[in-house]
Amino acid sequence: NLTGLKPTYGRVSRWGMIAFASSLDQAGPMAQTAEDAALMLNVMSGHDRRDSTSIDHPVPDYTADLGRGLDGLRVGVPDALFATGLEDGVREAVEAAIAVFAANGALVERGVDLPTATAALPVYSLIAPSEASANLARYEAYYQFHDPITLTLQQHRHAVRVTDVMPQRELESTEFFN
Repeated sequence: NLTGLKPTYGRVSRWGMIAFASSLDQAGPMAQTAEDAALMLNVMSGHDRRDSTSIDHPVPDYTADLGRGLDGLRVGVPDALFATGLEDGVREAVEAAIAVFAANGALVERGVDLPTATAALPVYSLIAPSEASANLARYEAYYQFHDPITLTLQQHRHAVRVTDVMPQRELESTEFFN
């Protein structure tokens, strides 16, 4: 089993992470149990002066409600997330999770309307490569001025070729941002 959690943006510092798409990058715990994930989040959360995006708010005890159960918890299930193109295995896994929530006392509400959900993938498809292109631009100079075959990490201690990080298709699709 694996329990993962994506915290609210700014709750956990991004300091030390290698940037991909800064507004999308977040660190969260992954553990074998919800309790372990909550314990990790207790330690990971909080303001970090080295990360200007981390928020300076008190950190609650994420383990405090673990024994409370799901009675009365409202779980919204947006129809838009079950649109065409969703793989059968993903649909089955989500339906199984919804059934577990309901069996444990959660109030499952289907048909939640997310009117902008259809824009999520196109917006992500614009933001992610744009920010990745900007974040990886620092490495582009090495790529432009050195033969990509002979450029090695040994020759340029921390240099990495953009083509080692991003597939050619993505590089071509972001050229207009440079």
